Amino acid sequence: MQSIQSFGQAVEAALIKYGHGVVEEQFVLNRLASAAIDTYTMIVVLSRATQALQSSLPSAHLQELMTKVWCDEVRICIYSEQQ
Repeated sequence: MQSIQSFGQAVEAALIKYGHGVVEEQFVLNRLASAAIDTYTMIVVLSRATQALQSSLPSAHLQELMTKVWCDEVRICIYSEQQ
């Protein structure tokens, strides 16, 4: 998943740039934490929607639509913070 790769690259870049001093960079840490939470929520909703679709639940189509909206919104949020 591209979000996980991007998150890993962002963490690595922060560690290279700040080294041990990263613990003092609260703004950077807050952005990384927000990205981690957003990435986790994307994985959770994708997993739930996948399970619903595979089980042919009556709510599967609605969950699929909500998942697409959620992931699009999170992706926009993550990439807008990078700039």
